[in-house]
Amino acid sequence: MSSGLNKGSGPQFETVYCDFSQTLESSYLQERIAPPIRFEVIRDRGNSKYVVVAKQVITYTRVVSKTGNFIDINKGAFTAPRQGTYRFFFQAESGQDQDGATTQHIVQARKNGVFIEQAESNLHSWYHNGFVHFSFTWTLQKGDKVDMLLSMGSLFVASKIKFAGELLY
Repeated sequence: MSSGLNKGSGPQFETVYCDFSQTLESSYLQERIAPPIRFEVIRDRGNSKYVVVAKQVITYTRVVSKTGNFIDINKGAFTAPRQGTYRFFFQAESGQDQDGATTQHIVQARKNGVFIEQAESNLHSWYHNGFVHFSFTWTLQKGDKVDMLLSMGSLFVASKIKFAGELLY
């Protein structure tokens, strides 16, 4: 039976049906009233100027905020707890490589270990520092893993490496 109520989700609406045969403990209702899914993690400087070098998955040292346990900072991976459309944001400062050479810096966003898209730093040879930042929106299935891989260059954290995400709908 339709309740006549609509749940707003951005510009989209969802018709909600009432099934009075469900108990409050049912998995159906728990899924309907689940808390929002979001996280924000960072990687601090630590003892080294260069915290991530080429061909490494970027890991993190601290959780700024999160709901649930869907982000593993030691592996640098977010695991989708349910199907939906997710928005992610990544930001890092890049600089000269460990040998002092100025190079291009590329960070790849991966789903289940497969490259999907990438961002390059806007490194200026006169400044020797640049920023890699981008956002992306993906539809994920339950259990999909999202991580960031530094495919070229070195990253340091004068202003922290940040990775954040949230379930949109």
